[in-house]
Amino acid sequence: MLNQNGIFSQYIDLQNPDNLANVHKEYLDSDLVSLNADVTYVSRQDEERFILHDVYNKGSHLGGKLNITVDRTLQCNRSHCQVKEYLSELHLRPRLQHRMDLSSVTFRLAALVSVLPINSSEEELLEFLNSDRDSHMDSISRIGNRLIMHTQEILGFNVQDAFGGAIGMLTNESAELCTTPFVPSWNRLHYVHPMTEQAQFRAVCMFRTPHNAGIKAAVFLEPFMPSVWFAFAGLLIFAGVLLWMIFHLERHWMQRCLDFIPSLLSSCLISFGAACIQGSYLMPKSAGGRLAFIAVMLTSFLMYNYYTSIVVSTLLGSPVRSNIRTIQQLADSSLDVGFDTVPFTKTYLVSSPRPDIRSLYKQKVESKRDPNSVWLSPEEGVIRVRDQPGFVYTSEASFMYHFVEKHYLPREISDLNEIILRPESAVYGMVHLNSTYRQLLTQLQVRMLETGITSKQSRFFSKTKLHTFSNSFVIQVTALPLNVSKKEIFDFMNSKYRIQLDTYGRLGYQARQPLRDMLDCKFKYIFRDRWSDGNATGGMIGDLILDKADLAIAPFIYSFDRALFLQPITKFSVFREICMFRNPRSVSAGLSATEFLQPFSGGVWLTFALILLLAGCLLWVTFILERRKQWKPSLLTSCLLSFGAGCIQGAWLTPRSMGGRMAFFALMVTSFLMYNYYTSIVVSKLLGQPIKSNIRTLQQLADSNLDVGIEPAIYTRIYVETSEEPDVRDLYRKKVLASKRSPDLIWIPTEAGVLSVRDQEGFVYITGVATGYEFVRKHFLAHQICELNEIPLRDASHTHSVLAKRSPYAELLKLSELRMLETGVHFKHERSWMETKLHCYQHNHTVAVGLEYAAPLFIILLGAIILCVGILGLEVIWHRHCTLH
Repeated sequence: MLNQNGIFSQYIDLQNPDNLANVHKEYLDSDLVSLNADVTYVSRQDEERFILHDVYNKGSHLGGKLNITVDRTLQCNRSHCQVKEYLSELHLRPRLQHRMDLSSVTFRLAALVSVLPINSSEEELLEFLNSDRDSHMDSISRIGNRLIMHTQEILGFNVQDAFGGAIGMLTNESAELCTTPFVPSWNRLHYVHPMTEQAQFRAVCMFRTPHNAGIKAAVFLEPFMPSVWFAFAGLLIFAGVLLWMIFHLERHWMQRCLDFIPSLLSSCLISFGAACIQGSYLMPKSAGGRLAFIAVMLTSFLMYNYYTSIVVSTLLGSPVRSNIRTIQQLADSSLDVGFDTVPFTKTYLVSSPRPDIRSLYKQKVESKRDPNSVWLSPEEGVIRVRDQPGFVYTSEASFMYHFVEKHYLPREISDLNEIILRPESAVYGMVHLNSTYRQLLTQLQVRMLETGITSKQSRFFSKTKLHTFSNSFVIQVTALPLNVSKKEIFDFMNSKYRIQLDTYGRLGYQARQPLRDMLDCKFKYIFRDRWSDGNATGGMIGDLILDKADLAIAPFIYSFDRALFLQPITKFSVFREICMFRNPRSVSAGLSATEFLQPFSGGVWLTFALILLLAGCLLWVTFILERRKQWKPSLLTSCLLSFGAGCIQGAWLTPRSMGGRMAFFALMVTSFLMYNYYTSIVVSKLLGQPIKSNIRTLQQLADSNLDVGIEPAIYTRIYVETSEEPDVRDLYRKKVLASKRSPDLIWIPTEAGVLSVRDQEGFVYITGVATGYEFVRKHFLAHQICELNEIPLRDASHTHSVLAKRSPYAELLKLSELRMLETGVHFKHERSWMETKLHCYQHNHTVAVGLEYAAPLFIILLGAIILCVGILGLEVIWHRHCTLH
C-alpha cells in the first residue's frame, strides 16, 4: 500500500537496541535532537487488526514529555483498511488542538527593554514590562509582551526570560518567542515567520512652523479678487472726479464754498483717504456734496470691515503649514534637527541606502561640530520643538505623542508639521521560520486579533493620532457581465481594487467567507446582476422568495412588501443615497445681495442711524451754545461729523467745551463698539461652517434650474424611475424626461459625476455614499469637501441579511452572524469597504470675494452718488432762484 501511493518506507527492527542508538544520524542524516514530525505508532492486536496511537513530544529540548494517546482500531486486508472502532475522542478534533497543552514546556523569551539599563535585575525588568505606568516607553515591546502573556494563559507553557538583542536571538534560535514585534524586512523573512499585525510603526520628523513661514506676501490682496480691486479703484477715482466737479460748482454757482478750488489730484486723494479710513481736511459745503462724501465713507467702511474679517479669519484658521514636506527638503534647509536615541533610529540613519536619508545624516549629523548634540531623549526633543519653532525632532510617533499631549497647548499642537522619515508600516509578532510551534502560535494570535485583544493592547500602549480641537448563496454582481467565466467573477469578488464597484455585493461576499468556515459547509453560487426588478420580484430577491437560494450575500433594505416573504437576520450596513452638489456660483462664497448689511438686522441699522442723527443734532446745539465767532457749523455739517465718527473717520472739527467733547467722546466709543461687533460677527461667520445652499429638499431641487446627473446603479435607477414618492417622481419628470440633455449626460459613472460636482458649481449628482465618497476623498480638496451640500434621495436606512421566511437555517445562521458581529469580524470588513462620513477641514483656504458678490455694494454707492448729484442740482437751482430774486 505504501509503495502504490509513492510513499518511501524503511523498516527498522525495534527489538534490536543497536538499531535505535543513532537513528537520527543514520536514517535522517541530521544532528538535530528533536524533529517536527507527525508520528503514528501502530501496534498489532491480531492478524488483521491494528491499534493506532498518536505519539508526540511537545519539545523534549524545552522540557516536554512524551505523550501517547490511543486513537482507533483498523481492520486491514491486503487491499485496504477501514476503521473498526474509535478508542478515544481524538478523531473529533484536529491534531493541533489535541496538542495545545504545553504545560511541560519552557519557552525561551527574548524580551526587549531599551529604557532601563540592561544590567538591571530581572525582577525590575519584568516588573516594567508587566506594568501600566509610562505606557509610551517601549510601547511596542510591551504590546507584544501582553499578547504573549495571553497566549501563555491558553497554552500553559512556562517562560524563561532573556534580555538583549531580541531579533538576533530569534533568528539564531536562541529564543522561541520575542516580546517586541518588528517590521518584516526581506532579509529577516529568510529566518522568521510573521504571525499577525500588532501595531503601526511611524517614524516622523516633527516641527512647528518657523516664524518666517507665516502669511505669504500676496495674502493681503487675496480677500478680494483682482476684478473687485479694479472696480473699487475705478469707483474711488470716479468719486474723486465727482468731488472735484462739486468743488467747481460750489465756487461758481453757490455762495458758500471753499477759499480755493482743490485740484483733481487733491479730490482723488480725499476719495482714497476715505477708502483708507482716513479723515478729510476738505469738505464740500453743499448738502449734495456732503451726502456724496457720506456715501463714499459708508461704502469704504463696509469694504474695510469685510476685508478685515477675511484676513482675521485666515489668521485664526488652521495654522500656515511649512513648505518643507520631504526628507530631502529638510536636509537642504537651515533648520536644526535632533534625533531619538533609540537603536532602530540610529541604525536606520546610519545604514539606510536612501539618498535623502544619507543626505540628512551627512548634513544634520556629520557636519556638526559636536555630532552627539543631535541625540536627544523624546521628552527633551519634544519640548525643544515647542519652544523653538523651526527645530525638528525625529522619533517614532507614539513616543513623541505622549509628551506632546503632556506639554503642548491645543494651538501648539495645531501648529505641528510632520515629515515621514520612513514609509509607515505595520509591525508583526514573529517566530522562527522552522519553529515547531509556528502554526499553533499563529492561530492563537489570529484569534486574539479577531476578538479585539490585540487592538485593546495596541490602543493602550500606542498613540497613533493627536487630537486638536451548504447553502445556496445568490451573489449580486453589476460591474461585470454575467457571461464572463466564474473564475473572473470570483477573482473580482475576492479583490479589493476599485472598491466603489459592487461595494455591497463584494462586502457581503468577503464578510461571509468566515461564515462558511464556521458552519463547515459548501456554497453553490447563483449570480445575478440586480437586487430585484421591482420591490419583491426578480433578481436576487426573487431567488430568495422562490426558494431558488437559501441566503443572499448582498444585503438589502427590508421593506413591508418584502416582509411578507422574507425575514431579517441581522443588520448589515448603513444604506444612504444622496444628491450632492457644491453651491452655485451666486452663493458659493456665502454672500447675498444684502451680505454687507446682514450682521445687523434692519432695526439695529435704523436705531444706529437715529442715534447718529441725534448725536449730530446735539453737536449742532453744542456749537450754537459755544457761540463761535468765525462760523457756526450747520446742522448738516454736524450730522456729517456724527456719521463720520460712525464710519471710523477722523473729525476736522470738534467742540471746545468740556461737555461737548464728552458727548463727542461718547459718540466715538459707541461707534467703536458697533464697529467691533460688526467685524466680530462677520469673522465668526467666515470661521463657521461654509454657507449651504437654500435648496434642501428634493422638491426644491426638482423646481430649481440646476443640472442633475444620476449614478447608473441598478437600485438607484429603479428607485428613481418607479418610486411613488411625489418629489422623486417630480425630480425624474423634470430632470430626466423633460431634460434637453443627452441621456449619456444624465446617467453618468460615479467618478465622472463626482468630478463634475467638483468642477461645475451647482451641478447635482445622485449617488450612494458607499461609492460616491470614495471618489470625493480621492479628487476633492479639503475645503471643497466643506462646501458640499447633501440632500437625501431617500431616508437613510440599514440593510439586513435576510432569509426566506420559512428557512430551516434561520436560527443557526442568525447565531453565526451575531457571533461575527460580536467578535468584530463583520466590522473589520465593513470599515474596509464602506465610507459613510466625509471629514471637512477648512485649512488655510482664503475666501475670495468676486465682483459678482461685491456688485451690490458698488451699486449702493453708485445709487447714493446719483442721488447726491440730484440733490446738488436742486441746490444749484434753488441758489440761482434766490440770487435772481
